[in-house]
Amino acid sequence: MSDIDQNETSSSENLIDLESSVSVPSSGELYEPSGEFDSDDSRYSNISQSEHVLDRTNNSIGITDSVLEDARNLFKLTLNQNQAVKKIIMSKFMTTHQALNLIPLFNGENADDSFAFHNACEYALQSIDPAEKENLIRGITTRLIGKAIRPFRHKKPTTYKELKETLDLTVNKKQTLTHLHSKLSTFKIASGESIQQYSDRAEQLYYDIIEASMATNEISNTDDLSKITERQVLSAYTEGLPHDTIYALYNQ
Repeated sequence: MSDIDQNETSSSENLIDLESSVSVPSSGELYEPSGEFDSDDSRYSNISQSEHVLDRTNNSIGITDSVLEDARNLFKLTLNQNQAVKKIIMSKFMTTHQALNLIPLFNGENADDSFAFHNACEYALQSIDPAEKENLIRGITTRLIGKAIRPFRHKKPTTYKELKETLDLTVNKKQTLTHLHSKLSTFKIASGESIQQYSDRAEQLYYDIIEASMATNEISNTDDLSKITERQVLSAYTEGLPHDTIYALYNQ
């Protein structure tokens, strides 16, 4: 045998040995690497870990979405409950407008009207939302006319107690004409009193004198009474001012 034939024979034998050592899957079978190959190749381990992390992330996202949806539903339920409770509470109270319609006009002329007026005010205050009391008190002053409104022209009451006490003083004040003229003769601005407060006192004294004069039933001409009283009060008002204030007023 020649050298060439021997080499071909040797190559054929080596090829047969290689084929016998490799397991080739039959047609239609999937290739699965052996366990020894898996443990040696770190790529498969990384892929497995990545798939595990991805699965956990997807699960976490699903849980988060579920929690958010539960929170939204709870918020909607709470909001609806609060609105329902508010409607129930509001239905128990009158509106400010409804309460004011219960209160009659009051001119402060007599005690009988005063009782009816305050009785209506107290009922109205009990029938509204407590948060609306301040608005109702401001509204009550719109029901005052004539003598009753005078004390509140420049000073608005902030509580019903303050309003009632002021009106009671106005209604129950009984002063004789002699006493009022005595006040007029000594009328002057008090220490620490503002010009506005002093003017309010002068105006109130003017109305008190008019009412006391008419109560004597000896006045035939009310226009003359008003003019005379106005001149008397204006004179007393001017004389009761400090000299420097008078000088400042004249030079304005």
